[in-house]
Amino acid sequence: MRMKKQTNPLKSYNSVEALNLVIEGDFSRETYQTVRNGASEKGAGTLYPSWKRIQEAKKRCSCKFKADVDSAETDTQDLFDQTANKIFDHLVEDDIKEKIQPTDTLVLEYKAGFDGSSGQQVFTHKPEHEQIEDGDNIVAKACTETLFLTAMVPLQLSVKASGQIIWRNQKPSSTRMCRPLRFKFVKETQDINIEEDEYLDSLQLEPTVLSLKTTEKNIETALSTLVVDDNNLHERKVDCHHAIKKTMTDGKVHTHLSKLTNSYRCCAICGAKPKEMNSLTTSLELAKKQTTNFEWGISIMHKWIKCMEFILHVAYRFSFKKFGSYTSEDKITMEKTKKRIRNELFAKLGILVDTPKQGGAGNSNAGNTGRRFLKHADEVAQILHPEFPAEVIHRLRIVMVAISCQQPLNCDKFENFCLETFELIRKEFPWYDVPQGVHVLLIHSHQVARELNLPLGMYSEEAQESSNKVVKKFRKFNIRRSSQIDGNFDLMRRLLNASDPELCTYERSKKPDTDLPDEVKNLLKGN
Repeated sequence: MRMKKQTNPLKSYNSVEALNLVIEGDFSRETYQTVRNGASEKGAGTLYPSWKRIQEAKKRCSCKFKADVDSAETDTQDLFDQTANKIFDHLVEDDIKEKIQPTDTLVLEYKAGFDGSSGQQVFTHKPEHEQIEDGDNIVAKACTETLFLTAMVPLQLSVKASGQIIWRNQKPSSTRMCRPLRFKFVKETQDINIEEDEYLDSLQLEPTVLSLKTTEKNIETALSTLVVDDNNLHERKVDCHHAIKKTMTDGKVHTHLSKLTNSYRCCAICGAKPKEMNSLTTSLELAKKQTTNFEWGISIMHKWIKCMEFILHVAYRFSFKKFGSYTSEDKITMEKTKKRIRNELFAKLGILVDTPKQGGAGNSNAGNTGRRFLKHADEVAQILHPEFPAEVIHRLRIVMVAISCQQPLNCDKFENFCLETFELIRKEFPWYDVPQGVHVLLIHSHQVARELNLPLGMYSEEAQESSNKVVKKFRKFNIRRSSQIDGNFDLMRRLLNASDPELCTYERSKKPDTDLPDEVKNLLKGN
């Protein structure tokens, strides 16, 4: 007699797991219902919850917010309270919770920032905002082609007195915990950036009260603290304060907020002018005078792009070695060299540089392009010019990997390495002015690292930049188009759901850890 093969019973998705599946898989309601019906036909009707339960989960994974015709804004206190509670309840291990006492004070550190993105899809529904007359033309006040988003990312939860780390965000550059504060359809300008900076400064957040679930093992300890009442012996409370660093911004914002300069070619931290950046002595003198202006970080993701563009622009001029005052022959030579380098980089390494995107939204120079470019130092140097020094590319990559990793730097060693790299650049390319991005990287990055509490790599603005793509995708596929208010409501709820800390416990996609180069390990603390 043939024995029946034993099968494990199906474990059904709960509503939050199903919501995470919908977000990770970019499921629409119709797609989800099709998958659920297919499972039901195969005898697994209870595998997926109903769409109604997912809608209830969406409400639980969202905070209070209001949506208007051209904007949406969260209740910041409710958002920070929900974030702190969900991190503590779902991401902190139980054995660590048991060691926390009600007399402790916890601190949850965040990075925050803002950025504008153009190229947003314009829908054909009737405008609901006011219109103004501009001569013979009627112009809408709300511009739906550009969106300005302000967001924050939780980084680390720790005990204030002892510094004990309770929880740390292992993917601080991911959009999965990039939580929206507010957005509005407006073009990014200096006035808008200043207004948003003042908005972040004006946030007055009350401490969040976290619940400590006392187990049977430490009830005696809980009673000894004299804070547990007779009605609830199994629950204690602890305060959690919020600390925000405004590091998710780019170099343009730094220039707009700087009191030292309003030029993009000058340094927003020390005010150095283009010619002053060529002198190491002058740069160090100006850097030593500055004890502030480090609060914005150094825009790590954009520095990958700036380093790549610096190398490319030097290579385009390497045959005649001039920074300016080009002759007609120099211009022809530079265009031919540029075309040859672009073609060879794409043909041999699959790297596409300095190529405009369709629609006019920037070019192909992105953070990942810069990472791949600097990684292949020897191959890139041979493509650029047979005599191009690969050591410069290699050292710039070591600096970038060091500030991008999530480990604390040995600031003295790192400073020496940066200054040596600066001297090498001036030795190899004395005819080319040091650009502002490279100056900030080599002169000021060690200063910023000393001022910030956490490793420099955790303060990257990449999560903010990547959110621009997420917003475009959500607006295209996941919002109602019946009205602008409905669309903004759906967009804010989707952003809140996608960044909910509870959903991160069910995240499936994991990138393998990459080993750091030995040169980078020598620049870290403990080495």
